Amino acid sequence: MIETADRNGTVCDENAEAVVTKTQRQWLTDHGLTLPHGSGQRFASIWRQAHERYAEDHIREAVLLAAAHYLEGGADLRALGDDLAAARARVDEQLAVARIVATLAISDGRSENATAKELGVDRMAVRDWLGKR
Repeated sequence: MIETADRNGTVCDENAEAVVTKTQRQWLTDHGLTLPHGSGQRFASIWRQAHERYAEDHIREAVLLAAAHYLEGGADLRALGDDLAAARARVDEQLAVARIVATLAISDGRSENATAKELGVDRMAVRDWLGKR
């Protein structure tokens, strides 16, 4: 594929199909990344999806970095799997902590609604933890 830049800085293939915008190219440069030839269209698609799907900047950034590293050939799927397993274990741990503290707080007279609100969970989750559902 032959890539050229249009007057707006969008890199295009020979069919004038937008591949990587100037903003995307700058983001890649700022992060020291270089996409292999022919992967610009995939990255541009992921860029759009990430911006549509993730409102939080840090999540969007993580997604884009992971995608770019993968496209560069640098993604270690086993390491990503290990990171995911560790994150899940941490979530399980925090849920167990929240569950026991909620149970104790409610047994001391705190309301289910107040407990759920302070923990940032649905009241029905608290009721599940109490065995009421």
